[in-house]
Amino acid sequence: MPSRGHGAALALLCAAITLERVACVANDGASSTAVLSKPNDVLTTRVSDAPSIEPLSSNADVLNAVAYGSLTQVEEWLADGGSVELRGHKHNFTLLHIACENRQLAMIELLLDRGADMAARTIREDGVLGGNALGMASFKGEHAVVAQLIARGAALDLQTYRGTTALMGASKFGHWRVVNALLGAGASALIRDTSGATAEAWAGSSGQVAIARLLRRHAAVAPEHI
Repeated sequence: MPSRGHGAALALLCAAITLERVACVANDGASSTAVLSKPNDVLTTRVSDAPSIEPLSSNADVLNAVAYGSLTQVEEWLADGGSVELRGHKHNFTLLHIACENRQLAMIELLLDRGADMAARTIREDGVLGGNALGMASFKGEHAVVAQLIARGAALDLQTYRGTTALMGASKFGHWRVVNALLGAGASALIRDTSGATAEAWAGSSGQVAIARLLRRHAAVAPEHI
Protein backbone atom coordinates (compact mmCIF):
# COMPACT_ATOMS: atom_id res chain seq x y z
CA MET A 1 0.00 0.00 0.00
CA PRO A 2 1.43 3.44 -0.86
CA SER A 3 2.57 5.50 2.09
CA ARG A 4 1.26 8.95 2.89
CA GLY A 5 4.46 10.38 1.50
CA HIS A 6 3.91 8.58 -1.78
CA GLY A 7 0.33 9.91 -1.88
CA ALA A 8 1.45 13.47 -1.33
CA ALA A 9 4.10 13.16 -4.01
CA LEU A 10 1.56 11.76 -6.46
CA ALA A 11 -0.83 14.66 -5.73
CA LEU A 12 1.94 17.18 -6.37
CA LEU A 13 2.84 15.46 -9.64
CA CYS A 14 -0.78 15.59 -10.84
CA ALA A 15 -0.99 19.27 -9.94
CA ALA A 16 2.18 19.99 -11.90
CA ILE A 17 0.86 18.15 -14.95
CA THR A 18 -2.41 20.11 -14.78
CA LEU A 19 -0.56 23.44 -14.53
CA GLU A 20 1.62 22.47 -17.48
CA ARG A 21 -1.45 21.70 -19.56
CA VAL A 22 -2.99 25.07 -18.61
CA ALA A 23 0.22 26.81 -19.69
CA CYS A 24 0.12 24.98 -23.01
CA VAL A 25 -3.43 26.13 -23.61
CA ALA A 26 -2.58 29.74 -22.74
CA ASN A 27 0.38 29.76 -25.14
CA ASP A 28 -1.30 27.90 -27.94
CA GLY A 29 -1.92 31.04 -30.01
CA ALA A 30 -5.57 30.12 -30.65
CA SER A 31 -8.54 31.63 -28.83
CA SER A 32 -9.08 28.92 -26.20
CA THR A 33 -11.30 28.59 -23.16
CA ALA A 34 -10.31 26.20 -20.36
CA VAL A 35 -13.21 24.18 -18.97
CA LEU A 36 -13.37 22.00 -15.88
CA SER A 37 -16.63 20.10 -15.79
CA LYS A 38 -16.15 19.07 -12.14
CA PRO A 39 -13.43 19.30 -9.45
CA ASN A 40 -10.24 17.41 -10.34
CA ASP A 41 -11.61 16.60 -13.78
CA VAL A 42 -9.34 16.37 -16.79
CA LEU A 43 -8.65 19.77 -18.31
CA THR A 44 -10.19 20.23 -21.75
CA THR A 45 -10.27 23.19 -24.14
CA ARG A 46 -12.76 24.75 -26.52
CA VAL A 47 -11.21 26.61 -29.45
CA SER A 48 -13.40 29.35 -30.92
CA ASP A 49 -12.11 31.26 -33.89
CA ALA A 50 -13.14 34.92 -34.05
CA PRO A 51 -15.66 35.50 -36.83
CA SER A 52 -14.22 37.18 -39.89
CA ILE A 53 -15.29 40.78 -40.52
CA GLU A 54 -16.69 41.33 -43.98
CA PRO A 55 -15.38 44.42 -45.81
CA LEU A 56 -17.88 47.16 -46.63
CA SER A 57 -18.72 46.82 -50.31
CA SER A 58 -21.23 49.62 -50.93
CA ASN A 59 -22.13 53.10 -49.71
CA ALA A 60 -25.23 51.66 -48.09
CA ASP A 61 -23.05 49.24 -46.14
CA VAL A 62 -20.91 52.13 -44.93
CA LEU A 63 -23.88 54.21 -43.83
CA ASN A 64 -25.34 51.27 -41.92
CA ALA A 65 -22.00 50.48 -40.30
CA VAL A 66 -21.73 54.06 -39.08
CA ALA A 67 -25.30 54.05 -37.78
CA TYR A 68 -24.74 50.81 -35.87
CA GLY A 69 -21.30 51.79 -34.56
CA SER A 70 -19.26 49.13 -36.37
CA LEU A 71 -15.93 50.75 -35.62
CA THR A 72 -13.61 48.12 -37.05
CA GLN A 73 -15.40 47.96 -40.39
CA VAL A 74 -15.55 51.73 -40.78
CA GLU A 75 -11.93 52.17 -39.70
CA GLU A 76 -10.77 49.62 -42.27
CA TRP A 77 -12.94 51.21 -44.96
CA LEU A 78 -11.43 54.63 -44.24
CA ALA A 79 -7.93 53.14 -44.22
CA ASP A 80 -8.62 51.72 -47.68
CA GLY A 81 -9.37 55.19 -49.03
CA GLY A 82 -13.04 55.70 -48.13
CA SER A 83 -14.13 59.34 -47.85
CA VAL A 84 -14.97 60.57 -44.37
CA GLU A 85 -17.31 63.07 -46.04
CA LEU A 86 -19.46 60.45 -47.77
CA ARG A 87 -23.11 61.53 -47.80
CA GLY A 88 -26.29 59.51 -47.61
CA HIS A 89 -29.62 60.11 -49.31
CA LYS A 90 -31.46 61.06 -46.10
CA HIS A 91 -31.18 64.85 -46.01
CA ASN A 92 -27.73 64.43 -47.55
CA PHE A 93 -26.32 63.65 -44.12
CA THR A 94 -22.58 63.17 -43.83
CA LEU A 95 -21.21 60.20 -41.91
CA LEU A 96 -20.81 62.52 -38.93
CA HIS A 97 -24.49 63.49 -39.08
CA ILE A 98 -25.44 59.82 -39.11
CA ALA A 99 -23.20 58.96 -36.17
CA CYS A 100 -24.61 61.88 -34.19
CA GLU A 101 -28.21 61.02 -35.07
CA ASN A 102 -27.66 57.51 -33.71
CA ARG A 103 -25.70 58.62 -30.64
CA GLN A 104 -22.62 56.63 -31.64
CA LEU A 105 -20.08 58.48 -29.50
CA ALA A 106 -17.11 56.25 -30.30
CA MET A 107 -17.91 56.48 -34.02
CA ILE A 108 -18.08 60.28 -33.73
CA GLU A 109 -14.59 60.26 -32.22
CA LEU A 110 -13.27 58.03 -35.01
CA LEU A 111 -14.73 60.23 -37.74
CA LEU A 112 -13.43 63.43 -36.14
CA ASP A 113 -10.01 61.87 -35.70
CA ARG A 114 -10.08 61.08 -39.43
CA GLY A 115 -10.87 64.69 -40.30
CA ALA A 116 -14.68 64.85 -40.52
CA ASP A 117 -15.88 68.43 -41.03
CA MET A 118 -18.03 69.53 -38.08
CA ALA A 119 -19.18 72.57 -40.06
CA ALA A 120 -20.53 70.47 -42.94
CA ARG A 121 -24.22 71.23 -43.52
CA THR A 122 -26.83 69.24 -45.30
CA ILE A 123 -27.41 70.36 -48.85
CA ARG A 124 -31.19 70.34 -48.93
CA GLU A 125 -32.91 73.43 -47.53
CA ASP A 126 -35.14 71.70 -45.02
CA GLY A 127 -34.82 74.26 -42.25
CA VAL A 128 -34.58 72.30 -39.04
CA LEU A 129 -32.39 69.49 -40.35
CA GLY A 130 -30.47 71.62 -42.83
CA GLY A 131 -27.48 72.37 -40.66
CA ASN A 132 -24.35 71.00 -39.11
CA ALA A 133 -24.10 68.00 -36.81
CA LEU A 134 -24.21 70.16 -33.67
CA GLY A 135 -27.43 71.81 -34.80
CA MET A 136 -29.07 68.47 -35.53
CA ALA A 137 -28.02 66.98 -32.19
CA SER A 138 -29.26 70.09 -30.37
CA PHE A 139 -32.68 69.96 -32.02
CA LYS A 140 -32.95 66.31 -30.97
CA GLY A 141 -31.80 66.97 -27.40
CA GLU A 142 -28.78 64.68 -27.60
CA HIS A 143 -26.83 66.18 -24.72
CA ALA A 144 -23.95 63.68 -24.75
CA VAL A 145 -23.41 64.26 -28.47
CA VAL A 146 -23.65 68.03 -28.07
CA ALA A 147 -21.11 67.99 -25.22
CA GLN A 148 -18.77 65.84 -27.30
CA LEU A 149 -18.95 68.14 -30.32
CA ILE A 150 -18.48 71.24 -28.17
CA ALA A 151 -15.40 69.65 -26.60
CA ARG A 152 -14.03 69.00 -30.09
CA GLY A 153 -14.47 72.65 -31.08
CA ALA A 154 -17.71 72.71 -33.07
CA ALA A 155 -18.90 76.10 -34.34
CA LEU A 156 -21.62 77.05 -31.86
CA ASP A 157 -23.51 79.63 -33.88
CA LEU A 158 -23.45 78.18 -37.39
CA GLN A 159 -26.83 78.84 -39.00
CA THR A 160 -28.93 76.72 -41.32
CA TYR A 161 -30.16 78.00 -44.65
CA ARG A 162 -33.07 79.58 -42.78
CA GLY A 163 -30.88 81.13 -40.15
CA THR A 164 -31.64 78.79 -37.26
CA THR A 165 -28.95 77.91 -34.74
CA ALA A 166 -28.34 74.99 -32.40
CA LEU A 167 -29.52 77.15 -29.49
CA MET A 168 -32.80 77.94 -31.23
CA GLY A 169 -33.55 74.28 -31.79
CA ALA A 170 -32.72 73.24 -28.24
CA SER A 171 -34.78 76.13 -26.88
CA LYS A 172 -37.83 75.37 -28.99
CA PHE A 173 -38.01 71.76 -27.84
CA GLY A 174 -37.23 72.40 -24.19
CA HIS A 175 -33.88 70.64 -24.03
CA TRP A 176 -32.61 72.29 -20.84
CA ARG A 177 -29.30 70.48 -20.59
CA VAL A 178 -28.43 71.25 -24.19
CA VAL A 179 -29.42 74.91 -23.78
CA ASN A 180 -27.19 75.22 -20.71
CA ALA A 181 -24.31 73.44 -22.45
CA LEU A 182 -24.51 75.76 -25.46
CA LEU A 183 -24.80 78.92 -23.38
CA GLY A 184 -21.98 77.78 -21.12
CA ALA A 185 -19.75 77.23 -24.15
CA GLY A 186 -20.50 80.72 -25.48
CA ALA A 187 -23.39 80.31 -27.94
CA SER A 188 -25.11 83.61 -28.74
CA ALA A 189 -28.70 84.22 -27.68
CA LEU A 190 -28.88 87.35 -29.85
CA ILE A 191 -28.66 85.79 -33.31
CA ARG A 192 -31.81 86.05 -35.42
CA ASP A 193 -33.08 83.67 -38.07
CA THR A 194 -34.25 84.79 -41.51
CA SER A 195 -37.62 85.79 -40.05
CA GLY A 196 -36.00 87.91 -37.34
CA ALA A 197 -36.67 85.54 -34.42
CA THR A 198 -34.11 84.92 -31.67
CA ALA A 199 -33.70 81.79 -29.57
CA GLU A 200 -35.89 83.44 -26.92
CA ALA A 201 -38.66 83.87 -29.48
CA TRP A 202 -38.30 80.24 -30.53
CA ALA A 203 -38.67 79.13 -26.92
CA GLY A 204 -41.64 81.41 -26.29
CA SER A 205 -43.48 80.30 -29.43
CA SER A 206 -43.49 76.69 -28.21
CA GLY A 207 -44.44 77.42 -24.62
CA GLN A 208 -40.97 77.03 -23.15
CA VAL A 209 -41.47 79.97 -20.79
CA ALA A 210 -38.68 79.15 -18.34
CA ILE A 211 -36.11 78.73 -21.12
CA ALA A 212 -37.28 81.98 -22.74
CA ARG A 213 -36.74 83.73 -19.42
CA LEU A 214 -33.26 82.23 -19.11
CA LEU A 215 -32.36 83.38 -22.63
CA ARG A 216 -33.68 86.87 -21.94
CA ARG A 217 -31.43 87.17 -18.89
CA HIS A 218 -28.49 85.75 -20.78
CA ALA A 219 -28.97 88.11 -23.73
CA ALA A 220 -29.10 91.11 -21.43
CA VAL A 221 -25.56 90.50 -20.19
CA ALA A 222 -24.08 89.06 -23.37
CA PRO A 223 -20.86 90.86 -24.44
CA GLU A 224 -22.25 91.65 -27.88
CA HIS A 225 -25.28 93.28 -26.24
CA ILE A 226 -23.30 95.59 -23.98
